[in-house]
Amino acid sequence: MADKIVAFICKHNACRSQIAEALAKHAGYKGYAFYSAGSVPQKQIDPNAVRIMKETLGIDMSGAVFKDGPRHSDSGHCYFHGMWRDLS
Repeated sequence: MADKIVAFICKHNACRSQIAEALAKHAGYKGYAFYSAGSVPQKQIDPNAVRIMKETLGIDMSGAVFKDGPRHSDSGHCYFHGMWRDLS
């Protein structure tokens, strides 16, 4: 079990937060669990994000699923990173 949980949160959980989760998992930090979620998740991951991650970094995101959240952590060591951008 991971000592620390890191959640990457964005609005749709279809691109930015999914990429961040995949990169963090790929880096293989021991003692951490990485997740992504969205406040208004889409029904599918952006296919361009999946393709670019595979083509440029060899990271397979084809199994990624959208998630709403964040979820509560019983460990008390949960870190959230918001990935919103100002669209005004």
